[in-house]
Amino acid sequence: MSLLQLSSQRRRKHRRTGVTTTTGRRRGPRAISWPVAGIGLLWWLVALLLFGAGGTLQHTNLVAGERARTTVVSVVPFDAPDLHRTEILRRHAVDAVLPIFSVEESDLDTMVRAITKLFTRLKEVRAEEELAVVEPGDEAWEAAAAERAGSVLEALHFLGLPIGIDEALRLAPPQHVEAVQTAILKALRQAWHRGIVSESQRDSRFEGVASEGKIVLQSSDNGGRTTMELNAIPLPPEALDRVIQDVLDALPDLALPPEALAALCRERLRPNLRYQRRLTEELRAEAQRNVPTQIMQVPVGATLVAAGERITPQMLGQILAHEQRVAELRSGTLRLLEGVGNAALLAMALFVCGGLLRLVAPGTLRDLRATALLAALALLPFALAKALLYFANTSLFISPSFVEPLVPLALAPILGAILLGGPAPIVSGLLSTLSVSILYGQSFSMLILGLVITMAAALAGRSVRRRASAFRVGLVVGLAAALVFLAIGALRQIGWSSLWPHALIAIVNGLLCALVTLALLPLLEWSFGLTADITLLEYSDMSHPLLQRMAIEAPGTYHHSLMVANLAHSAATELDLHALLLRVCAYFHDIGKLVKPDFFIENIAFSENPHDDLSPSMSALVIVSHVKEGVALAQRHKLPRPIVDAIMQHHGTSLIAYFYHRAQKQAENDEHRSSSGTVNPQDYRYPGPKPQTPEMGILLLADSVEAASRSMQKPTPSRIESLVNEIVDDRIRDGQLDACALTLAQIDAIKRSFIFSLSNMLHGRIAYPKDEDRNQNPPDKRAARPPEEPKDLLPVDHAAHPAAAT
Repeated sequence: MSLLQLSSQRRRKHRRTGVTTTTGRRRGPRAISWPVAGIGLLWWLVALLLFGAGGTLQHTNLVAGERARTTVVSVVPFDAPDLHRTEILRRHAVDAVLPIFSVEESDLDTMVRAITKLFTRLKEVRAEEELAVVEPGDEAWEAAAAERAGSVLEALHFLGLPIGIDEALRLAPPQHVEAVQTAILKALRQAWHRGIVSESQRDSRFEGVASEGKIVLQSSDNGGRTTMELNAIPLPPEALDRVIQDVLDALPDLALPPEALAALCRERLRPNLRYQRRLTEELRAEAQRNVPTQIMQVPVGATLVAAGERITPQMLGQILAHEQRVAELRSGTLRLLEGVGNAALLAMALFVCGGLLRLVAPGTLRDLRATALLAALALLPFALAKALLYFANTSLFISPSFVEPLVPLALAPILGAILLGGPAPIVSGLLSTLSVSILYGQSFSMLILGLVITMAAALAGRSVRRRASAFRVGLVVGLAAALVFLAIGALRQIGWSSLWPHALIAIVNGLLCALVTLALLPLLEWSFGLTADITLLEYSDMSHPLLQRMAIEAPGTYHHSLMVANLAHSAATELDLHALLLRVCAYFHDIGKLVKPDFFIENIAFSENPHDDLSPSMSALVIVSHVKEGVALAQRHKLPRPIVDAIMQHHGTSLIAYFYHRAQKQAENDEHRSSSGTVNPQDYRYPGPKPQTPEMGILLLADSVEAASRSMQKPTPSRIESLVNEIVDDRIRDGQLDACALTLAQIDAIKRSFIFSLSNMLHGRIAYPKDEDRNQNPPDKRAARPPEEPKDLLPVDHAAHPAAAT
């Protein structure tokens, strides 16, 4: 029966039953299913809840620096933030915090260690003098005195102290060396901790840091702080005089030489104050935060901004406070009407987007997972926009004028383009744009911004095949949004100083949307059971462990999978279907043969066929089991759901013809067969299910055609065409394509693609003569022409060969 006759019969049948040719669904317009309507209703309810969350929130698209288009006059008295006065008070609070300085302790420690070591040596010298048993003037005494003087000189040179031996010894009178050391170190520590400044530091006031002429000196011991006049902090000479005086006052009976004290301490007393910049800035920031925002009373009839006047931040704050107060004073009836109006607008937006989706991508509405994903994607920017609006109204962290460029409108179309492709992301982006525009007071600027972002994201997101490409999409979206803000700024006469931050935020927002997209992609794939092209490309790597095992343990199956992938990919490209998905599924569709690779004809090679020793029913069980084993391997290696579906569906419920015919022959020849003498064909069929998508239908046909083509003795174009037509017609008659929504025109295109691909794969070559024959007989030019096909040869019956069965 020809394909034309078969299609005519199917049309007559489906006229009676009222179902379509390929999917079993009724013709004509269909009402949206209840689950899809439930998803829409749930989206509408969640959007309404978000709309009312947070109380009365106001949004304005005015920007500081913009010229006011109309004069705004207050209609109610209200309290507004007085930014000017608040800024003055905060500046005074910052100026009241004096700069914090601390004393460098490292130089003091070095100085104390040097003086301590010197006086330790001097104590040893005085002790040796007391133990001497010779009289002064004796040669032995003179030698011992010279030795002691040399040791003191060595200590002075080693410690770098700029005094002579005599001065050092005069500072260490016998019996009082310890007291002198204690007095000197105490005076030095006190002078050091009081602080020392240089003349240039005092004159420049630490280069303007201490502009008030005062500083706060922080103690290193207990952290205490002391406010000091800069002029009261001594210079190095003044500190030296203070040290000498303190030592002399502490030891009035010893009459220590002031010159020796000055020589010992002069080089050690130098400027020692260090500015604590971070601590000072932290204290000033804290003082600024402690100043509350000042509130001013604005009466009725006050002009908030005049037409044509530049809007200042003070004016913008008053306008927002006025709108907030007016909203709070609205009656319950007005609020109810406003809520009903917003709910109606959201329902209309949902209706428009649902109708558009039904027109441009009706298959999406039949896929509940895809419909739920689109609803979730449209709700995500709406929820974030609501959060931004809330923080802009309740905190000072987000300026109201920067809310619009911060809204991540690109999330829905970028994620939709990566996960679903086609026109679906445009619909999700349009729904999020309309809902956010309604949320922001029917903002026309948000509508234009969202439309441009949606189209830019949908166009740029189609080619995202690697994770790094997502940032390119984010940059394109950010630049498109920046152009929108520049255009709006030109129309509103916004100054460049106020406009460029909006453009910059828009670009950064696009890049952040790309980053969030990559973070959410695995979660959305897992939640909705979808697989993005980015993930499929990762599984197309031939170094995957399963593919590497197949190449080693089942090389025939490996080669068969590659050929099926090429056939299916070419056909899917011809029909503009998901070619990448088909190629990846074809790579893995026969991984179940890894469990028993020697039981499949492509892996038997020159060994004995194990099916010769098995009954047909047992052989059929082995052949069928590769589907179950493939699913188990795929789940063990956590392959995506589409690949698991391909493993289950790539044979559908087709008949294992070779072993079924063999079983029939055995039943006919069996002398003790049952009275019926028949074999149940259901025992020789794959468990299914049948292919559910056009891609899986192509995979089933490509698998059957490639396997059968291996049994052809002389693959000529006419034989290949006859083989392809026979196999495809047989699968249609068997009902294997009933659930995959392939039309007859698409099936015809698939057959043409298969014939073209197989003709190139199975092409013949000219047989080259041997060297000895070449020297004796010149080559016949007619040998270059392919031999004519014998008229009496029929196409090989693919159903009678095990290759077709597997």
